[in-house]
Amino acid sequence: MHQPVYQDEDSDTPIVRAQLEIFLLLADATRPHLSDVYRALPDNWHVIVTILAKTLQDQLPDMTAAADVTRIWTQFMATARISKLGSKP
Repeated sequence: MHQPVYQDEDSDTPIVRAQLEIFLLLADATRPHLSDVYRALPDNWHVIVTILAKTLQDQLPDMTAAADVTRIWTQFMATARISKLGSKP
């Protein structure tokens, strides 16, 4: 697991800590799979990463605890483009 990264007193509030933890949890969870995503979608892998980043950007302001990362992941997986990846035409 990662070491906490808190630079100053302003970033030491509970909500900012939780949001940073969520960001780091998603980064830790996705890092090992990026090469698999690239192999599966060599021309469009960045689309998946962009969708996750957009979901994180949209939801992060409302997150107050690291456990809220599940809500971000659920919304990411429910995105139409992501949910269609596993289906056969």
